[in-house]
Amino acid sequence: MKIFCLPYAGGSSSVFAKWKTYMSRDIEIVAPELAGRGTRFNDEKYVSIQSAADDIYSIFLKKINRNEKFAIFGHSMGCFIVYELYRRIYAEPGLRKNLVHIFMSGNYAPHLNNVHQHHTEFYKMGNEGMKHELKRLGGVSDEVLDDPLFTKYFMPIIRSDYYITETYIPEKIVKFCCGCTVFNGVEDDLTEEDLTSWKKYSPCGFSIKNFPGNHFFINEHCDLVIGQIRKILGKYIENIRKNDVKL
Repeated sequence: MKIFCLPYAGGSSSVFAKWKTYMSRDIEIVAPELAGRGTRFNDEKYVSIQSAADDIYSIFLKKINRNEKFAIFGHSMGCFIVYELYRRIYAEPGLRKNLVHIFMSGNYAPHLNNVHQHHTEFYKMGNEGMKHELKRLGGVSDEVLDDPLFTKYFMPIIRSDYYITETYIPEKIVKFCCGCTVFNGVEDDLTEEDLTSWKKYSPCGFSIKNFPGNHFFINEHCDLVIGQIRKILGKYIENIRKNDVKL
C-alpha cells in the first residue's frame, strides 16, 4: 500500500525521508516534490492551492496503479493540498474506491480558512516578521534563521507557500469517502473547534490523535506518528490480504 504525503509551508519531500526508517515494509511512503524546491527548485512556484493540487494530481496518476489501495497525508499547508487532491481523486470512481484513509495533520478544515480568527496575511510581512512567525511555530532554529542563505533561498519559498495557504478559498465541501484521522501536537495553538472541524467532512469515520510537541511534532516525534499510521493502515492491509486485493 502507498501513502502519499504532502508537507507544510516551506517543506519538501525530504520532510518524509526519516519516516521511511520507521515505516513497515507493507507501506510505501510517496512524497511528491512540490514545485520551486528540492529537485524542482527551478520550477515556477504555485499561484494557488488549486494549482498545487493539479500538479500533485498529475504526479499521483503516474505513481499509482489504478488497482492498488492507498492513503493520503497532509500536514499544515499540506492539508489544504491534500483536500484539493482528494476532490480530484473523488471525481474518478476508479481511484475513489481504492482510497482507504485520509490523515489531516496540524491544521483546521478548509472552510475555516475564511473566518476572522484564522485570517492572516503573514506573506505580506518583511523577512524579519516572517522569521518571527517561524520562530514562534518552533520549526526553525535561530542559527538557521540567521543564515543569509536561508533568507536568500528559502524565504521566497516559505513566503510563496504562505501566500497560497492564506489566500486559499475552497469550494463547497466534498465529504470523504473513507475514514479520516486528525493528528495534533498538544503544544500547537489549534483549538478543539479547529480539530473537530474535519468531522463535517468525515461521515465514514473520524478520530483525533494527539502527540507531544508543537506544530512540527511530525518531525520531533515521527516514530510516534508513524506508529499511528502503521496501526491504522495495518487494519486495512489485513482485510485486503484476506480478500486477496492488490496492495
